[in-house]
Amino acid sequence: MESTPISRELASNVVLLCDVLYHSRPWHKREQLAAGLHPAVVKVIDKGLRPTDWHQLVLEWPHLSEDGKRLAYTKDDRAGEADRQVVTTPGKYLKRHWPSLPDHVIRDMVELSSNKSGFALWDTMDGIIRGVEQGPRSCMRWDISEPTAECAEQSGHPYLAYAPEHGWRMAVRFNDDGRIDGRALVYVGDAFVARHGEEDAKGCYVRTYRRCFCSDGVTEEYSEADHGLEAWLDEQGYVHRSSWPHGATLARIDARNSNGFRAPYIDGGNDQVNEYSSWLEITDDGEFTCDNTDGSASPNERHECSHCGEMHSSTEHGLWAGYHEENFVGPCCSDEFVQATGRNGMDYYVHQDDAVDVSGDWFHKDYLSYNNIVELADGDYCREDDAIHCPIRGRWYHFDDCRDTEDEGYVHDDEAWQCEGSGRWYSTNIEPIDIDGDTYHPDSDDITQLADGSWCLKADAWYCEGSGQWFPDSIEHVEVDGLLYHPDNAPATAEEE
Repeated sequence: MESTPISRELASNVVLLCDVLYHSRPWHKREQLAAGLHPAVVKVIDKGLRPTDWHQLVLEWPHLSEDGKRLAYTKDDRAGEADRQVVTTPGKYLKRHWPSLPDHVIRDMVELSSNKSGFALWDTMDGIIRGVEQGPRSCMRWDISEPTAECAEQSGHPYLAYAPEHGWRMAVRFNDDGRIDGRALVYVGDAFVARHGEEDAKGCYVRTYRRCFCSDGVTEEYSEADHGLEAWLDEQGYVHRSSWPHGATLARIDARNSNGFRAPYIDGGNDQVNEYSSWLEITDDGEFTCDNTDGSASPNERHECSHCGEMHSSTEHGLWAGYHEENFVGPCCSDEFVQATGRNGMDYYVHQDDAVDVSGDWFHKDYLSYNNIVELADGDYCREDDAIHCPIRGRWYHFDDCRDTEDEGYVHDDEAWQCEGSGRWYSTNIEPIDIDGDTYHPDSDDITQLADGSWCLKADAWYCEGSGQWFPDSIEHVEVDGLLYHPDNAPATAEEE
C-alpha cells in the first residue's frame, strides 16, 4: 500500500474537525446524528492510511445509503443545506480519496465492511463436515443425511481425511440468515512454517468458495472465489497459497476401494500423496494423485531412480542418463549428474564422478582421448590444443607453463634455460656453462674453455698463439709481432711485457 500513514496528530485533527463541523454547520450535525461513517471508510482509516484530502472527506461525511448496500455522501455546503446526497459504490468512493490503493485492497475493505453476520474458523471434525456439506456447492459435497462426522463416517466421506489433529480447519462466512455462503479449508500444521518460514502467519488456504445461484435465484451453481472470506482470512493472518505445503499430513482412513484409503479431491498444485501406516503426506511426487471426487486416489506409475533406487511417480522432473539415455535418474539425484561430451563426440548425462570439467565444459572420463582431452601433470584436464607433452618429463602441461627450445621444441619451464650470450632457449638435455651465475651454451661465441679446463668469457681471457690455448687475463703474457704468447711458449727472441 502506497498511501501515507495517518499520524496521531492528524487523527486528533480529524476528531477536532468533526466537532467544529458539528457545532458550526447544522446540516453536518444532522448527518452526523443520522449515521456514522461508512464501515468501508472506517476500515481503511483503521489501517492507518491517509486520504488525499482529509478535510474534504470529513466534510462529505460518507455513510451507508438508505438501501443498506451503497455509500452516500454530501458533495458540498449547498448540497448539505438542501439535504441532497450523492449515492455511489463504496469502491468508487474509496478510490477517489485513496487513489494509490491497489484495487484488490479496496475490494477487500468493501467485502469486510459489507458482511454483517460474521465469520468463523471451526477446528472440529463436525465443523469441517458441516462447512463442506452446508456451504457452497462443490464436487466434494456429498449431500449426506446430516452434516456430522458420524454421518460422514457412515457414508465414507473423503473430508474425514482433513482431521483437525493434522492441522486442518474450516473457515466459513455467514449471510444475514446464518446460512454458510462462503467456506475455505485452512491448514495450520507444522509443515506450513517449516516450508514457508512465515512466522508471522498463522497458516494458509488454497481456495475459497462463494455460494452462487442461477438466474432463477434458487438453483445453486458451482462456486466461485469468495473475496470477502479471503479478505477476512488475510486479516486474521492466513496467507493464500497456490498449493498445500509439501509435507502436510492427512489422516489415513481405511476404505473398500482400489487404493484402500479415503482420499479427498485436493485443490492446488500439490495433489499427490505418499501413503504411510496411519497418515497420508502431501507431496509433488507421490504414490497417488488425489484428483477424484468419489473418495479414491489414482495410483501413479512408479519409476525407480537408477542411481539410488528411490521410486518416483513421474519422469518429468528427472533425467535420462547414459549414451542411449537408458537410465532414469530421479530428482533425488539429478543434481549429481552433468551433461558431458563422450562417446562419438555426443553429449549425454553421466554422474559427475565419471566426468571432468574442462574450462566449464564436461567430458566423459571414458572417452577423453577420443575428444582430445589430456590429463595434466597436476591432475587437471585440458584440451590437447592447449597443452604440451614435455619430451623430458613425459607428462602433459598447459601451454602457458612451457617454453620453446632450440633442441627439443616445447618443454616445461623448469626444463629450459636461456643462453646469456645469444638469448636463445635450450632444454636441460644440454648442460649449460655457468659463469658467474650466468648460463651459456657450450658453443656460444662469447665464452671459451681455458687451459686448466674451466670456462671464461672471451672478453676476460687471451689466446696463446704458441699453445693454441686460452688463459685468463690474470696470467701474464708476452707479445711478439702483435701476437700473444704464454711465457712458457714464447719464441726465443720474444721480450716479456
